[in-house]
Amino acid sequence: MSPYHHAWVEALNHAGPQAAAFGDAYLQLLLDDPFGCFDTAAAEAAMGAAVLARFRKILATRRREAKDAAHAARAQQVALAAQAALKGKRAPYYARYSERDMRLWTLEQMYLGQLEAEGDIDGALAVTREDMMETGGYHQVTEFLERHGRLREAFANAKQGRKTFPNDSRLQEDLLRCYERDGWVEEALALRQRRFKDGPSVEQYHEALKAGAAAARDADGMRAELQGELTVREDEAMARSASRPALYGHRHGADAGQRDVSLRAEVLCSEGRWDEALELVRPPNYCRDGVLAYLASRLGPEHLAQRIELLIQVFAGEMRNSKSPYRRELKLVEEIAGLLDTTRRASWLVQLRLEYKAKKNFVRHLPER
Repeated sequence: MSPYHHAWVEALNHAGPQAAAFGDAYLQLLLDDPFGCFDTAAAEAAMGAAVLARFRKILATRRREAKDAAHAARAQQVALAAQAALKGKRAPYYARYSERDMRLWTLEQMYLGQLEAEGDIDGALAVTREDMMETGGYHQVTEFLERHGRLREAFANAKQGRKTFPNDSRLQEDLLRCYERDGWVEEALALRQRRFKDGPSVEQYHEALKAGAAAARDADGMRAELQGELTVREDEAMARSASRPALYGHRHGADAGQRDVSLRAEVLCSEGRWDEALELVRPPNYCRDGVLAYLASRLGPEHLAQRIELLIQVFAGEMRNSKSPYRRELKLVEEIAGLLDTTRRASWLVQLRLEYKAKKNFVRHLPER
């Protein structure tokens, strides 16, 4: 808060209660200052009851006008899109988060803040429930109810939100929070497994394992089940790639019919299962260079040969689409060369000069020996 805004609040305190019409000016000031540059609670206390009442009244009116205008604009957009579809044309562009929507959001947050300040929790809840046709509405209501300790209502709202929009990730998180808070471990596990199946990731894998532990599932059995799901997805991806014609040019992933084990290897690395990860990423399997590089960086001295092998594999991948000035590629060369004995290092550098002689800037900056 700047000293100027602090001085303005101090001036309000010294001036005492203002005329009711000051409420209009105060609302405009808040709209022109969306970053909260002064203490609104102190300012509103200094303005007096008449100004605050006027401010809240005009705020409610402006919010309703903005809401009606936004609904009318969206209805018009839907109508235009329908007309365009009938004519076989593309619908007109519509910025979902336009300046109009941002102004409505600002007015809405200010209005809710005033209702809560008055202690009108049910009134604020009614306002929050006005947009239940969108996923954000359910999320806001759940958070609002939780913030005010109305956990049973929050749970019911989260369940309804998930039922209405079953694939929305944020609403799934809301329901999971309720499940886990209230001890619905079986339901939480089922939803965690569903989320992992729909969008597998290292994070979702560990969340599912945690949910399995809470539901007293065998840890090894859960691991096998989740990794089995990843294997099935790899099989499906292989089948799809094998049916597609080969693409020429840059390579950004597995070749046709090649198994991409990147995510499974990443999961194993996250569990510190380095030997299993090493076995998994062996050719002919494909694994993303980033995962290979991370795996190499975590291997100890007992795995020096495998570390060198992985880094050379990463280097070969980088060189496929490399361009001058080759900074990343040369850094990899330096790292690999530092791990090789003198004889193998000299031989490998000679090999690089021959293999990449067309990349003159790369060869020029290779170590001498």
